[in-house]
Amino acid sequence: MNYWKIVKKIATAFGVVFIVFGALSTFVAYEQLDIQYGSSAPASYILLTSLNVMLPFLLYAVLSFVVAVFSSRLAKETDKKEANVGAEAAV
Repeated sequence: MNYWKIVKKIATAFGVVFIVFGALSTFVAYEQLDIQYGSSAPASYILLTSLNVMLPFLLYAVLSFVVAVFSSRLAKETDKKEANVGAEAAV
């Protein structure tokens, strides 16, 4: 059984979940600032605060997708090695 394919699926799912939570946390932060300051808060303050809330989730998403890419490559290498071993055993 090729465990790298399972790792790839899990890492991809985590990446998508982190992006969803990042968007949700940004929306909640924006709504909180809108309620707290109304229209008197500068746009740059709202932008920077929203970005500050979203960045950790984006970092985790990127790391999850990097793990998914590396595990995909390792799965392909494992498949090639198993195919070569099977071909040599058949001879």
